[in-house]
Amino acid sequence: MASADRQMQFTKSQAITASAASQDKYYAGPLHGDNAKIALQQPGGTLGIVVVVETEFDSANDTATLTTTWQTDSDEAFGSPTNVFKVTDLATVAQLTKGAMFHARIPDGQQFELWNRLYFTAGTQNFTAGVLSAYGVLDITRWTAHAVGAPPA
Repeated sequence: MASADRQMQFTKSQAITASAASQDKYYAGPLHGDNAKIALQQPGGTLGIVVVVETEFDSANDTATLTTTWQTDSDEAFGSPTNVFKVTDLATVAQLTKGAMFHARIPDGQQFELWNRLYFTAGTQNFTAGVLSAYGVLDITRWTAHAVGAPPA
């Protein structure tokens, strides 16, 4: 079973009703000096992000969608964030059920700035309910189901 990297916990039990940034940020440096872009090199490309739905999502007309995007920026305030890659893309209310998991491998060689977060975008309409958690994982290829709301051991 893959394990969650506690230093890359982006959010834990966050209610999402409108577009919002993750509760937590990941500080990646300075590994190569301030504001340097850092290229992620990983043998086998096994690092990833997992989003776990803890309570099902709902919206007034059941038409809301959720897109989860990794963002990076040189400053902690995310004044000019860059979208790096998508973890979920237009996930529907029907897909956002309790226990559902969405995952994506972090692309090998991907460039990151010092500050990193996830950004949850509500599309079509806002949600009336929904809670999720999101983690960085050390081996996305071995990710298996686990108790809802808990990162793998």
